Amino acid sequence: AVLQQFRSSVTVGIHVRYKHQTEVAYLRFPPRSYFEQSMRSFRLKHKAVKFVVASDDPVWCSKQSIFQDPDVHVLAERSMPALDMAILVGCDHMITTVGSFGWWAAYLGADAKGGEVLWTSDSDL
Repeated sequence: AVLQQFRSSVTVGIHVRYKHQTEVAYLRFPPRSYFEQSMRSFRLKHKAVKFVVASDDPVWCSKQSIFQDPDVHVLAERSMPALDMAILVGCDHMITTVGSFGWWAAYLGADAKGGEVLWTSDSDL
């Protein structure tokens, strides 16, 4: 139902694993510029694009100016992980951060459909 409202748009899922990366030392969260450049890239490639943000901290995401644009939809605070996964898998393309959740969403969704998947690595940080 979430993606139906964007039927006339290209959908790009964004998985933001924010809260968990503050709890463990081995995860390195990407800089703001990673999101800005990734989103700009999709906006330039597609006439009508909608970004769907799923996160372990949607409240934090909602407060970030990069996720407050009219073409961005942050999934609800009390969303279930399985529902977030299903929504991300349904997107045409994917922007991931750190962790296996975003990797699986990209692999089962955008990658399986021939969509574009953007990710960051330690060498990018």
